[in-house]
Amino acid sequence: MEKEKYYKGHSEFNSESHLVFAPLYPGLQISGMTNGAGGGFTLIELLVVVLIIGILAAVALPQYQKAVAKARATEALTVLSAIKTAGEEYIMATGEFPPSYDVLSVIPSGSLTKYVVDNDEFLTKYYSYILISGRLDVGCIQGEGFPSFLWKSSLDTGLPKLSQAGVYCYYIKNDPKASFIDQICRSFTTNSKIDYGIGYAYLL
Repeated sequence: MEKEKYYKGHSEFNSESHLVFAPLYPGLQISGMTNGAGGGFTLIELLVVVLIIGILAAVALPQYQKAVAKARATEALTVLSAIKTAGEEYIMATGEFPPSYDVLSVIPSGSLTKYVVDNDEFLTKYYSYILISGRLDVGCIQGEGFPSFLWKSSLDTGLPKLSQAGVYCYYIKNDPKASFIDQICRSFTTNSKIDYGIGYAYLL
């Protein structure tokens, strides 16, 4: 057949219509090419690949962890905001801080566990929301490396160093991941960090 011919000694079409490369100088072998089934990666090549993967993982993992922590914290703030709104409505109507979630007009979905009259705990997958004498304390229940939150109502007389009513993002000073948590808190506000003794807080 006409297509089964050489093209300037470089290539040919075989009987199955596949293009086959044939070097001009059969005795010359290009560096890096191997013959037969014995070809493969060298140890140096494998080490280079492992090193590249390690570098990429070292760069990507912290960013992934930060994104996860920020997403969970954002979800916690959304739930906190709903509880805070209902709590403020109760304060305006009664002049008192809500003693439990039972008296609130809005209760977020989740599992509600009552302990005592003035201490109700609302649980979601990642956070616990506890009403304690004038404030709502929100703490992560899924390990370290996540910020905590606090809604300090106008009726709360505790925590003198956090004098302003509002929502705070806070963490304990001796937390092993304090620096990481600080970055998450700062991503929600431009306010300055407040030293309240055993920890730091940001007014959101």
